[in-house]
Amino acid sequence: MHIEILDYQHKQFFAIGREIEQLITTKCIGVTDEQLLKIVCGLRDYVAYHFYEEESMMQQMDYPELEQHRKEHQDGVRKVQEIDFHALKMNPLTGLRRIKEAMQQWSFLHMMVTDRRMAEYLLMRLPPGVETQKQKKSNRENFLLTAVMDNIDSAVRAVELGVDRIELCSNMIIGGTTPTLALFQEIRKRCDTKIDVVIRPRSGDYLYNATEFALMLAQIKLFKKEGADGIVIGALQPNGSLDYPQMQRMILTAGRMSVTLNRVMDVCSDPLQTIKEAGELGIKRVITSGQRASCLNGIDMLTRLMEAGKGKVRVMVNCGIDGNAIWKVYEHTGATAFRISGIVQRESRMIHRNMEVHAGIESFNEYITLVPDEKRIADAVAILNRI
Repeated sequence: MHIEILDYQHKQFFAIGREIEQLITTKCIGVTDEQLLKIVCGLRDYVAYHFYEEESMMQQMDYPELEQHRKEHQDGVRKVQEIDFHALKMNPLTGLRRIKEAMQQWSFLHMMVTDRRMAEYLLMRLPPGVETQKQKKSNRENFLLTAVMDNIDSAVRAVELGVDRIELCSNMIIGGTTPTLALFQEIRKRCDTKIDVVIRPRSGDYLYNATEFALMLAQIKLFKKEGADGIVIGALQPNGSLDYPQMQRMILTAGRMSVTLNRVMDVCSDPLQTIKEAGELGIKRVITSGQRASCLNGIDMLTRLMEAGKGKVRVMVNCGIDGNAIWKVYEHTGATAFRISGIVQRESRMIHRNMEVHAGIESFNEYITLVPDEKRIADAVAILNRI
């Protein structure tokens, strides 16, 4: 259609379709309730935000066929609302086939005929300054997308998909700890992108005793010697304020490596004071979701943090990052740096399993591995290429 936001949203719709196709191809073997729920919620979100966006644009341009177009939208909403999630869980293969058929019957007629007719009308009437996909030049060099990875294959694939930087850790499932030197060396051989190394001696909070802190300093020295491009660090006092002395020593030890403040931003007692102190320490980037579980819920705080750190510290938006979230956060805050984990759970290929024995805590499923969510990463790269 060559209208940026509408083309992007259509691609989101077809991405859901591809996910359905993949599950049907594998006959839904190993499909989880979470995967099915993600598909249903994705369709519900689509018919909510996309139809609203499209109808608002048509209304602003006095599109003469708005009411007919709206009726077709309502038909699409009805088809999504008719999806019975309980029945889908009971028989995923049959349910997904029905969803696919309904999507195809409705979407091809609507997009290929009704939407294209609407697009021709809108493109002739877009006001000066509103860029279409044909006119727009990419500002990709102004944006930063960092991918958090904890294994070789995932890191290599993330770079192939177009991320700008790798944040390397181990044990992502517990929030990430310092990776091994061998892991860093192997990824360095295979990836020509910049690599930041997480310096975190354990899971849990960011209050470190003398022994732990000595280990962190030793790790920084080690990765500096090996040629890491940057480190990701953070340390707090018991009252939730930034541990200025520990931070200062780690930064001095890092030397010329860039320094990113980790998610202490989201658990500290005063984020505005913390970003101010980060700037005083010479920290280049801070990772945050605005002290909320999702960046979309933390937009107000993200806006305040960007204002507080402007000119000194770059806010790297975290939690829930995908193409849609990037677009919304960018529209509301103007943020240009994003951090994506982009992982999904995958069943182990192990056939023999003894569920009575646990190497770690009993609640942890040791037959689940984390792998890159390639679609999520690709969508994030795609939207950054178009903003």
